[in-house]
Amino acid sequence: MTTDGAKVILLLIFINNIRRYVEKMIRRIESADRADYIKFAKEFYTSDAVTHDVPEEYLTLTFETLVEGNPFSDGYMIESDGENVGYALKNVFAGSGRHGCVV
Repeated sequence: MTTDGAKVILLLIFINNIRRYVEKMIRRIESADRADYIKFAKEFYTSDAVTHDVPEEYLTLTFETLVEGNPFSDGYMIESDGENVGYALKNVFAGSGRHGCVV
């Protein structure tokens, strides 16, 4: 399994655990979510799940891309009791091999 594949599985497990323990709401990311997204992304990208540093500029560019809209990526905020508690990213790409479109 690739490192990216492992990250996706960890994120899906995290989302599933949130669903079990808290009242949740998942909604598309909005420009007002910038501070929370950056905070949560920094927490993730400085954790043991990541093997190298990611510049904050990359996090900001990702956020701006999500808010502006992109056919290949979507961002979602996870809320509990009206507060943001996490985020999820969905990326789609088309490979040149037999796999076609991958989510």
